[in-house]
Amino acid sequence: MMELRYHKGDVREDGKVFRTYAKNRSGKVVECWCSPEAWARLIERDKTRGRLYAEKARERAKQWAEANPDKAAEHRKKRSVSALQKAARKRWADKNKAKTMELTRLRQARKQQATPPWLSLCDRWAIEQAYELAKLREAATGMKWHVDHVIPLRGKNVCGLHVPDNLQVIPAVINSQKSNKVGSWSTL
Repeated sequence: MMELRYHKGDVREDGKVFRTYAKNRSGKVVECWCSPEAWARLIERDKTRGRLYAEKARERAKQWAEANPDKAAEHRKKRSVSALQKAARKRWADKNKAKTMELTRLRQARKQQATPPWLSLCDRWAIEQAYELAKLREAATGMKWHVDHVIPLRGKNVCGLHVPDNLQVIPAVINSQKSNKVGSWSTL
């Protein structure tokens, strides 16, 4: 098994930037390096895609609000109530630190249980990259992004695994709407 020595963005002595690990035609895992110029283009492309998505989402929301003023007002009212609920949850968590810690540990244990022991270093690296991508998208767009399980860890009819093929990086708003339903966010 190949030892993963590099992380996305690492720079070699010759100036090449590490991009990713990939499998070649024979199935061997190889390192993919690119020039600093190509790396800058990739970063800019990702930022542009994130900005375009955010702009389109804002425009669709604006159009919907103009077409549905009553529903939009009701939605704004619900959001303000949820802000109050969020503040109340924070106060509760501050008063009940032990219970909050217990609930956090239960979630972590469920995630650990859903992580199979046969995951390779490449799989673990791919999971790490999904979380890194969420941070990058958040920085690029200014929106909150989550790493979501396509098949939830605790679904009603089926439970998924914490593996790279079951992860997707989606906007937090969409993840909240998806809840613990099965499916890719593009199909919702």
